[in-house]
Amino acid sequence: MTFRSMVLALASVAAVFCGVLFAGTFQGQQDTPIVYRPPALKLAENQQMNVYYFHGDVRCTTCKLIEKYTVEGVQQGFIIPIGQGRLQQMSINVDRPENAHFIADFELITRSVVVELTEDDMPVAWRRLDRVWELVADEQAFVDYLYAEMDRLNPGRRYD
Repeated sequence: MTFRSMVLALASVAAVFCGVLFAGTFQGQQDTPIVYRPPALKLAENQQMNVYYFHGDVRCTTCKLIEKYTVEGVQQGFIIPIGQGRLQQMSINVDRPENAHFIADFELITRSVVVELTEDDMPVAWRRLDRVWELVADEQAFVDYLYAEMDRLNPGRRYD
């Protein structure tokens, strides 16, 4: 068994375990409106921000919620940068051979969200958002974390 197949097998088991572990947590979750407070992205003409959600063929309830919260947070908070092509959100299946390079590129150990800053289509910085697994039971905290990590890569961020 190769290292990659061992990592993928472990990730699949972890995904199923997390789905069972968190299944009861989401049952009683009430619908409260989410307040979207995105940072103002200050990107140069040659810069772009990418938000990836990496998943596999096997997807538990928790995995689907992580994707949902990521997509909604990006779409609700960044309509203008998306329309300008300055921000992209992508869901990528790393179990497909053509996408396997992302595992090494972003040091993925499980299903993850990654924020990447590029200049002239070349990566300059990225952050793997490992806390999404612990915050998935609180959508507001999840979205706030996503925005904070995006802001950490924001080249125009002001340090007051």
